[in-house]
Amino acid sequence: MLTFASELRAELLVISDLHLGSALRAPFDFAARRRLVGLDRAIERFVEHHRLNPPEGARWTLVFNGDTFDFMHIDLRPEGDPSLSDDERTYGMEYTSARAQWKLAVIARAHHRTFKALAKFVAAGHELVFVVGNHDADLGFRRVRQALRDHIAAEVPHAMRRAVGRRVTVSRWFYWAPRLAYVEHGHRFDPYTTFDDPLVPRAFEHASRLAHSFVHLSSRFFANRIRTLPLHDLDLWSMGDFWRWARRKGNLPLSVLAREYIALGWRCAQIARDTQRRLRERMAIRQRLRHRRMQMFARLTRIPRDSLERLESLAVAPISTQVWGVMQALYMGHVGVGLLAVLAALASELFVEGLWPRVLAPLGVLLGMAVVLRVLTALRPTSDSHSRLARAARRVFRFTAAPVVVFGHTHRAVHETLSAQPTHTGRRARRRASATHDAPAEGGVWLNPGAWDHAWRRPAPHGEACTCELRFAHVARPVADEAVQARLVTWCALRGQPA
Repeated sequence: MLTFASELRAELLVISDLHLGSALRAPFDFAARRRLVGLDRAIERFVEHHRLNPPEGARWTLVFNGDTFDFMHIDLRPEGDPSLSDDERTYGMEYTSARAQWKLAVIARAHHRTFKALAKFVAAGHELVFVVGNHDADLGFRRVRQALRDHIAAEVPHAMRRAVGRRVTVSRWFYWAPRLAYVEHGHRFDPYTTFDDPLVPRAFEHASRLAHSFVHLSSRFFANRIRTLPLHDLDLWSMGDFWRWARRKGNLPLSVLAREYIALGWRCAQIARDTQRRLRERMAIRQRLRHRRMQMFARLTRIPRDSLERLESLAVAPISTQVWGVMQALYMGHVGVGLLAVLAALASELFVEGLWPRVLAPLGVLLGMAVVLRVLTALRPTSDSHSRLARAARRVFRFTAAPVVVFGHTHRAVHETLSAQPTHTGRRARRRASATHDAPAEGGVWLNPGAWDHAWRRPAPHGEACTCELRFAHVARPVADEAVQARLVTWCALRGQPA
């Protein structure tokens, strides 16, 4: 469930959020092919550069920190497959182990350059680690993990395949390098992307089926139906952004959008209610499994068990298991208040007599609506998890004493020092920080390499400053008593070297 470094000296390379395969959805046009090829070439050049330039007296450990593969956004389907249900033909394939293996095979063919470069990288003696994120949570299935190793090993001669497969590992929680770095994707701290059990995100009734997160539900049952909906950065959209898209870019009648929106809300509410019931029924079983899991982690990592339990407890509750949370996520309260306000304004025009009452009544309704909408917006959990990752980084540093904490998920590049004091001041904040161990010692570093899903964009020509905005984290293991060196490096996709 987690991966940790061997005792051999190594230097870490960490990149996040490649989203391989996100372009594989209808319509698979020229723009989608350009995105796919551009990303493939950028990753190939990055891997080849570091294969040919190993660290002196050491090896590379290349860590893909989550969302490396975009199983969630792929919406291609096997032609002529009789096993496809009517539901899958309508909404796209289910999130199961068998479907994930098919998607991975499609990704391996589409991103052949990347898989070939990774195989040569591992064959040269370097290590490859995949940390599971929310878009590639399907790697939690054993057969999908084995399929990933097989696809990479297939790019080298048969005699080398077993050795290459052994140097490709998948971590379902975090990558742990003692005295060096703690690397985790970070979706556990986002209520819209996490699962009811983010370490083992499997469905109750089916061990080979992925559990539901809000973004998985909305991707399959809404985005796959509304082809013009942009998939990236939706978590940062407000209600106004969705309205402007529906009015200008939707290219569909509002009645169709409303029908799919209501259907999504109804389905999400039913799943949330059913999940809550099953959680109550199986809580005792989950507690026993959690106890065994923590024992195993403590034995493998030599991190005290109480620290591991604190790390696990940092995860937030998922929106997908709460009916009220689903309503908040879909802005249903906002929509309902807006409709009531329109009806109230019309009623005031019909039943209120007199000039001034007719003018003031709608104004009062609109003012009341604005106040209620502001309250609903304040109650809605924020979809920007950057601040949560900042707090989690301080606590991870406190619990593990890792000099470097690396997260991904937010697509936002970060290189910050973990201060000894909590970010928020005030008596109540200091008391809460003390109770939750929110004030680590000096010397920690928090890194986030950002995302590589935009690597296909046209970079600057030769002779000009690099505009790729691709970054990776480089963390060097200390020699003797030297301090850990951690930096965020800009990568130029055009030149194929650090900028």
